[in-house]
Amino acid sequence: MAIKKSDRFENASDFRRALEKIKIYCDWKINRKGRVITYYTKIKNVSYKVIIMQNKDERFSITTIKTTESGTERRITNDCHSKMTLLQMKKQIRHILPRYVEKGK
Repeated sequence: MAIKKSDRFENASDFRRALEKIKIYCDWKINRKGRVITYYTKIKNVSYKVIIMQNKDERFSITTIKTTESGTERRITNDCHSKMTLLQMKKQIRHILPRYVEKGK
């Protein structure tokens, strides 16, 4: 919610219309196994996996993998991070996942 009153929607209808204009490219599904959380989705003919692993030293790593229709897997290095604290990992994940939903990349 905006702090300044001038930045807020005037009514619920304006808010609804703004939400309806947002294009959503994907919806993430989640799988948890022990110290590993995997988010996965599909955008057009390409599958994406974002894997969060907690190491024994309580640090986290994020690996993002793109799989094409032909089965070729590639790491997306801009979305791969390692040796992060819990706070750093949460901050990165809050940037990575929504970007694919909102922009499809």
